[in-house]
Amino acid sequence: MLEYQYRCPACRHLFVTFSRTEIPPCPVCQHQHTDRQYVFQARGAMPDHMNVATGQYVTNRIQLSDALKRMGDEQYERTGITSDYQYMTPAEMRDPSIHGVTEEGLDSQEREWHSAKNA
Repeated sequence: MLEYQYRCPACRHLFVTFSRTEIPPCPVCQHQHTDRQYVFQARGAMPDHMNVATGQYVTNRIQLSDALKRMGDEQYERTGITSDYQYMTPAEMRDPSIHGVTEEGLDSQEREWHSAKNA
């Protein structure tokens, strides 16, 4: 997923969004008109490593994606439940709204855990 950086002309605050078309106001001063900063990021190659999620040694993103797809297919054969395992960048993992997690959902889950623990 691409990240777009914007700089507020009023307070010079730099912030990031994942949308190129829906530009939010500055989170600091709420100024509506922000300037897009063009940032070029060179992404390095994935280092060879033992991937804990797949349980195998991977050397590139394609190999990791194939292993995740294979895991989903194997789970479907065992359980009949479809799964779509996908690689997420660290930036995507930091944003809970990408995975559909809300603060309200986290609070209600925590309340359920505490009530079950104290019961």
